[in-house]
Amino acid sequence: MLTWLCLELARHPEVLQRAREEQLKFANINSLTLEQFGQMPYLDRVLLEVERLRPSVGAGFRGVVKEFEFKGCYVPAGWQLYYAIAFTHRLPEIYSQPERFDPDRFSPQRQEHKQYPFSLVGFGGGSRVCIGRAFAKMEMKIVAAHLLSSYDWEILLNQSLDTMGIPNRPKDGLQVRFKLW
Repeated sequence: MLTWLCLELARHPEVLQRAREEQLKFANINSLTLEQFGQMPYLDRVLLEVERLRPSVGAGFRGVVKEFEFKGCYVPAGWQLYYAIAFTHRLPEIYSQPERFDPDRFSPQRQEHKQYPFSLVGFGGGSRVCIGRAFAKMEMKIVAAHLLSSYDWEILLNQSLDTMGIPNRPKDGLQVRFKLW
């Protein structure tokens, strides 16, 4: 996810600037507390938008526990169903302008991801949600806060950003030049 965070923020300097301004409140603090990390709502939205547009995995599987019918199709118990995370995260009936990088879609005023259950499933959902979700999100927030408050970066030219693999990442990696400031 760090790869995609760096890429999306480099591609969207207005989002980068806004995220950086939020971090300036904590500029003179050597060690951030859990309470202070809770005072970074814009960074939370940026990370949710990266999760939405660039999920680590594109899909998941679930076993059918109880038979049901869906749009006229009978689905028996015991079958395995595939759910498309990347497809779900780009549904226009859930997310306005789904191809656009827009952290404010997660603002308290909009909350697009809360219109329907399981609209944001980068870590799965329900009883099978990733057990490490809270840890992964906190770890990512710590790294992102450090990058935003201490570094500037640029994506180097002439590289392929075609994606592949699990986790979803650029096929040839991502070449970034970081500068301490």
